[in-house]
Amino acid sequence: MAIYLITLVFIQVLFGANFVVSKIVVGKMDPVYFAGIRFIISGLTLYLFQLARGHSLKIKANLLWLLFFISLFGIGLGQSLFMLGLEKTTAINTSLISSTIPIFVFIINKVRKISDWNFVKVMGLLISFFGVLVLRNVENFDLNEIGIQGDLLVLAACFCLGLSISYSKDLFVSTPAISGSAHMFLLGGLSLLPWMFFRELGETSAMLDTSFLTPFFFAIFGATCLTYLLNNWVLGKIDSSIVGLFIFLQPVIAALFAMFFLGEPITLRMVISFLLILTGVFFVVAPKMYFEKN
Repeated sequence: MAIYLITLVFIQVLFGANFVVSKIVVGKMDPVYFAGIRFIISGLTLYLFQLARGHSLKIKANLLWLLFFISLFGIGLGQSLFMLGLEKTTAINTSLISSTIPIFVFIINKVRKISDWNFVKVMGLLISFFGVLVLRNVENFDLNEIGIQGDLLVLAACFCLGLSISYSKDLFVSTPAISGSAHMFLLGGLSLLPWMFFRELGETSAMLDTSFLTPFFFAIFGATCLTYLLNNWVLGKIDSSIVGLFIFLQPVIAALFAMFFLGEPITLRMVISFLLILTGVFFVVAPKMYFEKN
């Protein structure tokens, strides 16, 4: 169990960095183009990796409908909404709204009757979410100041991603993480081609600069190929509600990256927020670890 939890923390570090690098990229490239190109390249990369290893890329016929569903909602629609929202609002605010993903995962799992709610789990969820609100100075939170349109797009993306996380476990329990991710990325990216046809690529000249290429390639190979691969591997091993809960770490990590790259200082509020989020994660994960061990 410990290796899965360590992997989940590492995943959130990559995702947290992705808020900053993706914000840079969508400043110069159309968000839908970025989402499409990002996942098509990522899918092809994993395809070639599997073929080079001599591994099969076949998916069981009874899982094809699930693969299409996850690809459409988790990649095609979800990531497009996410990038469109990120273009209109701040990276930190996007990370705050992304903390609603575990809530959607819990609700969807409950509706599907594959997860139980108890007092400790709900308390852990609420404590972690409160920690995220503390981070963003919620008492002075004003949607009008940061672009309500972008916030709503990100919130819609969070629902799509929560839906994808919930159903992904059904796919990756019996499908190798690399093969499943390769199909999911490629199908999701290709689903955006018709939409990309009606949009402009962006500032072509600005895309030749290192300040664009570095975050662009990190978003593809670090925050997509590696991150989703690890995430899908973990989804096949532990409860999807726990995987979703670790997303609460992303706003803290995103804030730290913003501090490093933008010169924002670490405040007492950030420290309190981080402690609250970790406490919430402990309340949900610790009892499960204890019962599995005993």
